[in-house]
Amino acid sequence: MKTKKIISHILVCAMFFSIFYGLGITNKPLTASAATTGVVTVIYNGNGHTGGSVPTSQSVTTPGPVPIKSPGTMVKTGYIFAGWSSSSGSIYLPGGSYAYSTVTNCTFNLYAIWSINKTFPPFIRNSLAKSLMVFIVK
Repeated sequence: MKTKKIISHILVCAMFFSIFYGLGITNKPLTASAATTGVVTVIYNGNGHTGGSVPTSQSVTTPGPVPIKSPGTMVKTGYIFAGWSSSSGSIYLPGGSYAYSTVTNCTFNLYAIWSINKTFPPFIRNSLAKSLMVFIVK
């Protein structure tokens, strides 16, 4: 009776293995399935700023939107902040976001874009206006 049980068990195991090997399943160790979320870390760079603080880096779960921070207190003498740029040249505006529609794990560097401030400071603008008014009146 015991021999019959052992033979039966061997046949069941043989069938089991033949079914799995027939389906292309191997005896490799099991691995975790694909991740359902990722993390994108955004690092902000002042790109030559002269004062204030660069926004702190942020980590965001993907898929989903990655919000773009404002420059905060960061300034550059003689320039105005015009947005953020990636190393690929894409431009991102504060308050906007970049959406990752897939699971992504990466570090994303953004560099401040500075545009020359072409406006005159108030004290120069006021003196010019007064000089022009004097010139026109005379």
